[in-house]
Amino acid sequence: MNQLNQLKEYSEFVKEHQDEQGRVVSNHLNVLHTLDKIIVLLNSISEHYKKINKLTIIIEDIENWIRKGIDLPPEFKKTAEHLADNHEELEHMLFVGPYRLANSGSHRGFRFEFFFANIGDPEFLGTFREKYPHPCDKTLSLRLIMGTEALYEGNNVVFFPESIHPKYKKSYQKFAIFFFDKFRNIYLSNTMPRVEKALRATNNLFASDSWSSKHLTKEDMYNARCLWGYIHDLFHFKGPRPFGEDIGLKTNWELGLLEEIKVDCQTALFMLKNDDITFSKEIIEFILFERLFRYPAEEDAENNFDAGTGVFLFNWLNKHLAIKILPAQSQFIADKLFQAMQKLVDTILELESLPDKQYKEQGHKLVYDNLQSSPGKKFSINKEYLEFAQ
Repeated sequence: MNQLNQLKEYSEFVKEHQDEQGRVVSNHLNVLHTLDKIIVLLNSISEHYKKINKLTIIIEDIENWIRKGIDLPPEFKKTAEHLADNHEELEHMLFVGPYRLANSGSHRGFRFEFFFANIGDPEFLGTFREKYPHPCDKTLSLRLIMGTEALYEGNNVVFFPESIHPKYKKSYQKFAIFFFDKFRNIYLSNTMPRVEKALRATNNLFASDSWSSKHLTKEDMYNARCLWGYIHDLFHFKGPRPFGEDIGLKTNWELGLLEEIKVDCQTALFMLKNDDITFSKEIIEFILFERLFRYPAEEDAENNFDAGTGVFLFNWLNKHLAIKILPAQSQFIADKLFQAMQKLVDTILELESLPDKQYKEQGHKLVYDNLQSSPGKKFSINKEYLEFAQ
């Protein structure tokens, strides 16, 4: 564990001297010495942990960066492509290198991060994988043991190859890693207080005295979050433009926003239809509350992709009279809410059936029909949303 603590410390040091592109802009000599120490540690750790990912791949990327010059952006191509190779045979996973965190405050850009985790796909998911097979399942759930402060403490729960390497080939995605063990603390400390401020504690969505998702145990919360992640990812690979075939288009900011909100709405509607599934109501609450309340509260929300999905969803639901905004207690109108979500899914699927040019044009129009544009930012949070959630 001491070696892992050192690796965390060294990663934080490198990060301090990088700009948003990952270039080392100060203290070059000490950073070089630190990178050498990281290589020594990775070699030692790979000998100690037998069922861990191939750390030689990370070492090779570090050595290539040193040879090219650490005043240039790091390009950890091998790590981005092969980090999760043979994960079925592993018990542990370690990463150190440049990573662009999502939803972690002011920690912007491709700066050094580190994590050590246990591979934690729950047995609970096995039944669902059999019943609802995924044509291209690259998802992997990890339980974090240690990490750099921004990664370990921040709200980031996703880890994708394109956030390691800025020039990562957009036509495929080798893995999608999730730190779902972080979710419970984020949800109970950040999301639920905002929900109960706007909607109070009474659950008018499912006619109950309280919100079901608030009362899940730690392990149930983990299992429910993993199930949401699996079904969400499954819907990415359905429809006229499966994500695996159209990743290039769907990583465009506006089209990506539509893709993300579409599959979450599909997941919620799937849970509504299959309400015998364990945690179905809780997952619907997760989806609505994370999108509508937590994401738009992230730092620099008006440039934040996930925040955009939340404000977009609110404006769509509000236009379709699915939310009643009241000074004392706003409310969901349950039947209109699910009808509006279905209409949104249908609308986006219709756009996906169009040729590329029209898909882009109509997709951009749909986004900014439901998001207020703003010079210098991706969008502006409108006053109706602020009345609802602030």
